[in-house]
Amino acid sequence: MKDPVKAGEPKTPRRPGRPRSLEIDQIIDAALDLGLESLTMGRVADRLGVVKAALYNYVATREELVMLAAARAARMHPFPEDEGQSWKDYALDHARALFELLTGDAQLLISYMTGGMGQLASADRTEAWLRAMTKRGFTADEAIRLLQSIGYLVVGAAASALHAKAAATPEDEARAILRKRGAHELPLLRTALESASERSAPGNWERALMIILDGSMPTAAAD
Repeated sequence: MKDPVKAGEPKTPRRPGRPRSLEIDQIIDAALDLGLESLTMGRVADRLGVVKAALYNYVATREELVMLAAARAARMHPFPEDEGQSWKDYALDHARALFELLTGDAQLLISYMTGGMGQLASADRTEAWLRAMTKRGFTADEAIRLLQSIGYLVVGAAASALHAKAAATPEDEARAILRKRGAHELPLLRTALESASERSAPGNWERALMIILDGSMPTAAAD
């Protein structure tokens, strides 16, 4: 049997403020689990079993939480290791890793384009890239220019891929019409749509990347 509270002795009040069990990493984990594109502070609070106001002891706004989560995603996403592969293979693997990161969540693409993924992760990746490419005969300037070209291409490819996921394209609507028509009707439109399918195939951006890589050559190899 518990001892009764002594008469006149005040009860210890519950201290206001952040819950002792809640940490910023838990909040970021919850945000990433829920997905950043349609993230709300209310959903994060529900996931963690706390009131929404408690979250503001750790982050000032939803935008700050998205930025922190995007930086975590970028930092944790695997990029290729230097294992002695050719410079083209290393560059292709790097581009694929970036494409995978940016198409994982539409908000990650936005964060990447606005610099919201954090300078630390970007600096570390760039240093690893420069180390690998200069070892393969590129000057630092050549390596940076190639990295920028890859970035421009991958961002465009990721945006196209996310758009294709989110909405029906005019080509999709045309195909729906063709499915309702006879097999021999509208032959020219059918041919045009077949070509469009080839151009918009998921891995088609890699063909464009190979054109960039084929046009790049380390200075050491040209000497």
